[in-house]
Amino acid sequence: WYTPMHIPSEAFLANFSSLATVMDQKLDFTPHHVILDGRALECHGHADEKDSMCYNMCTNKGRYCSVTHGFNHHGITGKQVVTESLRRMCIITHYGIKDFWGYVNHFTTLCQSSDYFGNEQCIEDVYKHSGLEKKDIDSCMDLSGGTDDDVENTKLQEAMEASSDIIQTPHVRINGLPFGWSFSIRSTFEAMCFGFQPGMAPHVCSACGMCGDPIACAARSPMHCDSHDGQIPEPSKGGSQGKKKKGGAFKHFVWITILLSAVGGFVYYKKYMEDGDNPAFNGYSLGEALMSDTA
Repeated sequence: WYTPMHIPSEAFLANFSSLATVMDQKLDFTPHHVILDGRALECHGHADEKDSMCYNMCTNKGRYCSVTHGFNHHGITGKQVVTESLRRMCIITHYGIKDFWGYVNHFTTLCQSSDYFGNEQCIEDVYKHSGLEKKDIDSCMDLSGGTDDDVENTKLQEAMEASSDIIQTPHVRINGLPFGWSFSIRSTFEAMCFGFQPGMAPHVCSACGMCGDPIACAARSPMHCDSHDGQIPEPSKGGSQGKKKKGGAFKHFVWITILLSAVGGFVYYKKYMEDGDNPAFNGYSLGEALMSDTA
C-alpha cells in the first residue's frame, strides 16, 4: 500500500521494479493505493469550496481523498494524488504489471516534482516513454466513474475499502502477513525469497540473496554477486604528501566559519522549537494533519 506522492515509496517502486520483473513468473506483486474516505472526513460536498479545509483534497465532490501535508509534497494536491492513483490502477487493468513498472520508472524521473506531478503534458510524455496510449487510460478512468462528478468510482471505492485499516505507508504484506522488518529493497527482497516453499524460489533468490546490492546482481548476466556490491566508494585522495597545498590557511578559516555558523544555527533552532514559536510543529495533531488543505 502506498500513495504516489510519497517519495520513499516511489523510490522503492522504481528500484524494486528490476527485481520484480525477474521474479514475475513466481511473484504476484499487487500494488495497492491508499485512498481516504471523504465522507468520514466530512469532505463530501465541500471539496470544491475554497474556504473549506477539504478544498482540493478529494475527487468526486469529496468522496475520495488524500492528504498532502508535509514539506516534501509542497504544491501537490490531494485531488492530483487520487487522480494519479486511479490512473495507475487503470494501467494495471488495461496493460498489466510490467507496463505499470515502466510507467512508474518514467513518472519518477519526469513528473515526481511538485511542478510536474499533475501536469497533463508531463504525463503524456510518460505515456510515450512507456509505450502506453492515453486514450486507453482515459477511457478506463471514465468508465470506472471518473473524478469530477458526485458519483461512485468503482476502482477508487474498492481501493478505499481495501485500505481502511492501513495506518502507515508504505505498507507491505507478504503471503498475507504484514512485513515488519526495516523497510528497504534488500530486506523486502530477502523476506519475499524466504516466503517461497523450499525449492520453489526463483533463481534470483539463490543468485542474489546474499548480495549487498541485489538490484545490481539481478542486472548482471549471468546473475552473480560482486565483492563491492552495496559499498560506497571512499573519495580518492588527490595530491602528494610531500607538497604543501596552497591556500591552506584560507581554507581552514572558511571551514571554521562554516562550522561556527552551523553550531549557531542549531542552537537557535533548538531554542526556537523549545519556546514553541513554530506554528508548523508546535501542538500539531494528527486530526489537523488529516484535515489540512496546505500542500
